[in-house]
Amino acid sequence: MWEIAICESDPLFAEELADEIYNFYNERDFKVQITIYGEGARLLEEMEHPKDVVFLNTRLSDAPGFGVAAFLRINNEVDHPLLVFISSKKEDMQAAFEYRPVDFIRMKSWRKDLERAVDRLWVWEHRTKYIQLGTKTRNTLVRTADIQYFESHGHYLTVYFNDKESRFQEYRFRGNLWEYEKELKKQYFVRTSKSFLVNCAFADSLEDKVIMRNGRKIPCSRNRKDDVGKMLERYANEMLRRL
Repeated sequence: MWEIAICESDPLFAEELADEIYNFYNERDFKVQITIYGEGARLLEEMEHPKDVVFLNTRLSDAPGFGVAAFLRINNEVDHPLLVFISSKKEDMQAAFEYRPVDFIRMKSWRKDLERAVDRLWVWEHRTKYIQLGTKTRNTLVRTADIQYFESHGHYLTVYFNDKESRFQEYRFRGNLWEYEKELKKQYFVRTSKSFLVNCAFADSLEDKVIMRNGRKIPCSRNRKDDVGKMLERYANEMLRRL
């Protein structure tokens, strides 16, 4: 679940913005909790409870939005919380880049810009998620974006990684494929057969088997083929939204 803050002095616009954001993620079965702040000072007071995303107007009634952004970025080596600026002033766009925002929403086209911004946030969530592989006593943390697919061998699983990005080529451990299927479904992993769980990001096409980008052919059961095709199509549509 994401904790999202909207820092906006216009309460009616803030409510409308919150509804649009909530509906986008609700359609994707992703939970968000949205809190609206009318003043920058109130937001900063409550940052002891970290936010994942902040939608921040550059011209707040009590303080410059960029001043609030500066406080959010102090001693922060990673871009967290993720920032999306909102402004009616075109000249604010260039100044916004200093604070490494995910996007910039212009008031005159806010619905269109918001759709792009939430898409970018959605992709960011899926590209940077981590997962633990292994048992409670022996495990390792890896990025889901680096995993190509899982293969089950009895009570053991082998995970195959993207050779160019991951520190592993493969990782073998005792585990249940069903548990990872359940955890990774929202990250565009799909069960192609009893023994395989595939990351759609590395799938090239679907024939009698799933053809991976590296040429590997992954078995696909007849009774799973429709579900696999739908998941691959859903992933492709989400990626096209970024363009």
